[in-house]
Amino acid sequence: MTIIKKDRVILLYGGLWAANRCEHLLKLLASSGYTIACVFPQYYSKTRHDRNIVSKLLNRFTRKAFSYIELFVKASFAEVIYILPGNSNLIHDVVFVSKLFKNKVILELYDSITTHYLDNKGAASITEADLEKVKNDNVDLSLAKERKAIEASDRIILTTDYEAVFLSQLLGIEIPQEKILSAPLCCSPKGLYQRDFMADGIFRFCWWGSFLPLHGLDYILDAAKILQKSGIAFECDLFGAYAPGSIAHFFEKYTQRIESEGLHTHVKLRRDLTFADGSLPQYLINQCDLALGIFGDNLRAKSAVPNKLIESLSMAIPSLTRSSQVLQEFFDVETDLWTCAPDPESIARAILDIYHQKSYPVDWQHTRTKVLNTFNIERYQDVVLQSIDMVMEH
Repeated sequence: MTIIKKDRVILLYGGLWAANRCEHLLKLLASSGYTIACVFPQYYSKTRHDRNIVSKLLNRFTRKAFSYIELFVKASFAEVIYILPGNSNLIHDVVFVSKLFKNKVILELYDSITTHYLDNKGAASITEADLEKVKNDNVDLSLAKERKAIEASDRIILTTDYEAVFLSQLLGIEIPQEKILSAPLCCSPKGLYQRDFMADGIFRFCWWGSFLPLHGLDYILDAAKILQKSGIAFECDLFGAYAPGSIAHFFEKYTQRIESEGLHTHVKLRRDLTFADGSLPQYLINQCDLALGIFGDNLRAKSAVPNKLIESLSMAIPSLTRSSQVLQEFFDVETDLWTCAPDPESIARAILDIYHQKSYPVDWQHTRTKVLNTFNIERYQDVVLQSIDMVMEH
């Protein structure tokens, strides 16, 4: 395919935290003919293990300077600085160079990183001591930087319309509507649901993700305790994201809670299957009767359409998540999926209704079609191109 070069120079800045989103962004800009460059500050945070002591010290004292120099040089050529998803904490660097070189700034917020742990309702297992471990992983829990990023950017890409309401409430600012574009989450089909309900005589429900308060993992475990007492035959697989640092810490912490509270007879926290290698989707479409979404009882959970929900619905897996206003942007919540209030008793009651087949009927194939038509790569790419055109018009 011949690429027609466009007379636009775009600098991508930040870390590749939202890997799936960034992958589609890079492919789009390259194939659309834009001249692009990248500055990844985290590149300079790594030091080769085979370096001698002199080069290691040199890296330690120069890594920030090298990152700033690279940003300074590349920004001097760029027309647009595109802050990559999840990098609003880098806004002060961008504000400095954009004022100097008159760059337009696009912020793809994707997710409000600062809210992940600050609002802890529904996550009693996550303490202040745990937050210190989170901060050691270079997660910048700064509402001030997030506020500055929104105020200083020329265009802001969010994942839902309702997210603007949430951010206004959280940060205490008015966000001009003309600055906002919405690009929903995007997913690729990963298979089609195959399992007959309770095919092996056991009701199997699954959750996957990381240990954020908005996910409400504590509430899910509390609901499992209620289900234990009900006497139903069930197994709950929790596929927790695993990586060094705080994520490994939380994985161990929740594993210990499951063991100490006697939940291990019905609940397993696992890390043997992943979406990355395709093993988890295959397990879900063949072995899962019910997929669980998010159940946090906090402001962020009220405003989020979680990836895990879109992933499960895109495979036509029966799904239960917390009720929230934001779902109404995309679904008929009384016919397209199952919802409940964000508390252990409501979660357990909803699961029991599903187990006894008393829940209202849902055409999961119809919901899958709706998801694939709405949460797709093409829609995301259209919004990105529109945001670039809009900032260059002013």
